[in-house]
Amino acid sequence: MKRVIVSAVLFLCLGASLSAQKSVEPCWTVRGSASYLPSVPTVLLPFVAIGIGLSTDSETENSDGLLLPVFSVETLYSPGPRWSFGVDVSYSRTFFRAVNKTTGEVRNQFDLSLIPVMAEARFNYLSSPRVHLYGSAEAGVLLLPGNDDPVIFSAQLNPIGVEFGGRFFGLAELGVGFSYTGLRAGIGYRF
Repeated sequence: MKRVIVSAVLFLCLGASLSAQKSVEPCWTVRGSASYLPSVPTVLLPFVAIGIGLSTDSETENSDGLLLPVFSVETLYSPGPRWSFGVDVSYSRTFFRAVNKTTGEVRNQFDLSLIPVMAEARFNYLSSPRVHLYGSAEAGVLLLPGNDDPVIFSAQLNPIGVEFGGRFFGLAELGVGFSYTGLRAGIGYRF
């Protein structure tokens, strides 16, 4: 417990010293990121895969699947050092099927593509030339290509995020929502 308290005090001291520095925030930022953990709509997909796998006859059928990472591209505008606003577009696809070994006939199939398009607001807790600690909230629409109801509401909450570097930087975020759940990492460029 003492280590946790000492670590928290040191972190706060570091944050205070970094936030005391004047940060020159560029106006535009472009970020690309990926996460392999499923989003809220795809949390049930492992159970779908298990169901398809259990329903196949291993002697006559093969089951295979594909769970792509969630890829995101963001563009942010920063009017000052504390706030940034922008657009986040993501893509993910999940595919499972059971195929007859001899005839090649598909018996069971599940295919889902998700494209969240969301407006984003971000607050920088700490803004220095090399480190940005922030939280963000996003809201918009979730496009489901090939489905009867192709547009539904979408949201994402990222309470903890960090960017480290100068114009070219790395990023890591912890969040939950329709784009991803868990941790995502990526790279970005400020201009």
